[in-house]
Amino acid sequence: MKSPRMTMRRLMALVAVVAIALGSLIEVQRRRARGRYLRQAEACAQAADKNLELAADHEDHASWAERADVVAWLRQEAALERRLASDLRALERWNRRAASRPWPSPDGPYPTPR
Repeated sequence: MKSPRMTMRRLMALVAVVAIALGSLIEVQRRRARGRYLRQAEACAQAADKNLELAADHEDHASWAERADVVAWLRQEAALERRLASDLRALERWNRRAASRPWPSPDGPYPTPR
């Protein structure tokens, strides 16, 4: 049996089908990445809120602690929790920006903790 001839019309149709298939695959990957970035941003936001609560608890405990070394330690812990919360907020902003952009990576590198 004779194979069908590859005409210009058939070649254009083949290119269109391949382009649609590749575009669909790229869109699926982009949506997965968006979902992953949004989940990471939400996790960072929750962790930052928790750290701010812990910092407030440390400050509260420091206000009624009697020993000076305990007060200093509690205030140091509160400062560390606030700094960690700040770093987590930066990660949250980075992940939300990455989720809102269709291209592979957002501006700037992934933020590193101080």
